[in-house]
Amino acid sequence: MRLFFDVIDEHVKDCIPHPCWTKRQLIDYYNALTYQLAFQFLILTGVRPTHALSLEKRRCYGVKQAIHSDKGRYRVIYLCGYLQESIRYFLSIQQGLLTRLNIKTTSPYLWFLLDKDNQVQVLNAKIMRQFMQQYWPYRDTDINTVVPYCLRHTFAQMAQSHTHPQLTTQQIDRLMGHSSFGEHLGSDLCFPNNKKALFAFLNHLPEKLYFTSDPSTRFSFNDVVEAS
Repeated sequence: MRLFFDVIDEHVKDCIPHPCWTKRQLIDYYNALTYQLAFQFLILTGVRPTHALSLEKRRCYGVKQAIHSDKGRYRVIYLCGYLQESIRYFLSIQQGLLTRLNIKTTSPYLWFLLDKDNQVQVLNAKIMRQFMQQYWPYRDTDINTVVPYCLRHTFAQMAQSHTHPQLTTQQIDRLMGHSSFGEHLGSDLCFPNNKKALFAFLNHLPEKLYFTSDPSTRFSFNDVVEAS
């Protein structure tokens, strides 16, 4: 799984706009960032990849936690520090792109793709599966078995093997969104120690996956100009 995210990082680097960027280059970079963030979101939260695969703006609070629709019910999910930083960087690029290309959108989601006509394209399981299979680095794998749900399985395995602190079955079920264990809104307010343990695990995940904030994948509108 780590190698898959390395491949995504390389894809983002390959899409970084040139000093004199074109609109196509900028959208390609933005879309590459969108996929990168969406897959980071899946592996760092363990949510089921069966919905819009993004967070709703009105249900995301300070980019620290959000209320997420899961199997028709809403539950709180927590965002680790690394994911918070990734979202903030992405939103800065998104705002710059929409402003410079004069794209108007009323999308309720924080992240989404843009098609060739500059129209919003909401992420879904099919789009994510196609991207994952295209960039999957393990060629000895039956490509039909490569699906975004694999990331949820990996998340569960890392939760079960985590030791500092070791998570209880109830805490793991809470992270996985199992309805019989603490999925209901507000449950963590009653058990602050549970919340502390969950964040300790979540904040450890980027290190375990060797995620870094690589400056070579970052783009700034201040350093470039649009090609004529």
